[in-house]
Amino acid sequence: SKGVQFVAVASNVQDSAKDVSAFARKFGLTFPILMDEGARLADVFDAKRTPEVFVLDAARTVRYRGPIDDQGRVGFVRLE
Repeated sequence: SKGVQFVAVASNVQDSAKDVSAFARKFGLTFPILMDEGARLADVFDAKRTPEVFVLDAARTVRYRGPIDDQGRVGFVRLE
């Protein structure tokens, strides 16, 4: 209702479309997930980690860039 859209971009070369699709089903993701062949989009945004969030406004200006949550510490393993 506020015009917010979510899109995921899968840039890791080791992740196949089949794997990404299975992940989306497992976790109930309902937004589009785009395959970034050759990591071209990741390179444009200079992405540094997986996952990394970019929030863009209507003019496509990056308003936030960083981790998706506080679970990305080195040596931390998230339980699924």
